[in-house]
Order: sequence, then C-alpha cells, then structure tokens
Amino acid sequence: MAEALPAARKHGHGGRAFANATYYYLHSGRITQARKRTRSMARRHEHHHQKQRLSSPQELWLYLVGGALLLSGGAWLVCHYWLRGPGPAPHPLEVWWLRLHGAAMFGFLVVLGSLLPAHVKHGWRQGLNRGSGLPVLVAAAFLALTGYGLYYIVGDELRDWVSVLHWTVGVAAVGVVGVHVALGKQQARLRRQNAARKLAVRHAPARVHTAP
Repeated sequence: MAEALPAARKHGHGGRAFANATYYYLHSGRITQARKRTRSMARRHEHHHQKQRLSSPQELWLYLVGGALLLSGGAWLVCHYWLRGPGPAPHPLEVWWLRLHGAAMFGFLVVLGSLLPAHVKHGWRQGLNRGSGLPVLVAAAFLALTGYGLYYIVGDELRDWVSVLHWTVGVAAVGVVGVHVALGKQQARLRRQNAARKLAVRHAPARVHTAP
C-alpha cells in the first residue's frame, strides 16, 4: 500500500493522481482493520456455537437411550393396558420392560449431564431455543423424580396416580423433544446461511473510489 504514494509522485500527473493514491491508501487501511475486527468477532461467535453444538457421540447416545426409553415405555403401556389378562396379575413381560426402562433412564441422565456444561449452558446464555429447551429440562427432571418415586418411594395407594402422571408427561415429552430438535436444526441452518452471506460480503472486491 505504501508504495502507491511514491509511485504516484513518480508516475502521477499532477496533484490529482497523488490525492487518489493517498485516498486509496487511507481507505484500504480502514477496510483492512474493519475486516480484521469482523473476522475476530466471527471466530468468537463460531467458537460459542461449536461449544453449544452436540458432538456426534453425544447425539448418537442421546438417540440410542431416548429410543430405548420410548420403546420400553411404550411396550410397558401396551402390556399393562391391552395385553394383560383378567385379574390383578400383571402381564409377564411388564417387569422386563420396566427394568429396561429404568436402565435406559440412568443412561439418559448420564447423557443429559454431559450436555449441561456446554450445550445447555451456552445455549441459554446466547438465548438459543429457550422456548423449547426449558420444557425439555423440566420434563426430564419430572420424569426422573417420578420414576425414582415409583421404584423406591411411592406406596400402593398412590402408585397408579403417579404412574399415569409419569407416562402422560413422558408421551408429551416425545413431542417436546422433537420440536426442540427441529427448531435447533432450523436455527443452525439459518446461522450457516447468514455466515455464508457475511463471508461472501467480506471477500467481495472493494470498490476503488477516486478523490473528488
């Protein structure tokens, strides 16, 4: 950039060429500083989104334990309400589905705990998807507490009521999680499109203005 000034004096034709070179030198310097600030802000912004984004193993385990919860809970509902015979005796498979459901819930809590330091924390700070993320956390806490109560605390007189509350919230949570995932992917796609547009604008050739 600096070579443009002596070149303008040597090859320029009067004060106009020198003024144009001076204007270009100063203007290009401001553009360079603005681009550096933009790149720095973009790197910090992308760093926060990378922390908020689920890793591939987290996403895989989340779908695995979530699917196991859905399968075992749904199978228990079918056995308990539609396949059990007459009398108070439960269906023979109910106990096995409950055992699988409890084991899957422990796995889900481990995966959820791994999401709290990055995905939940940074998403909440940046205001991303709070409307569907908060109900997911509330539903997970409610299901964990009522599930633990059904196993170890609740007596026979309250077991049926707590069980109905548990599986009702569990069925509703499937839809809430689906909405949260869909909205999260939509927001991620919009962020990528905005980043691509900003990158295209940042690398667009700058216009060279001539001094009046």
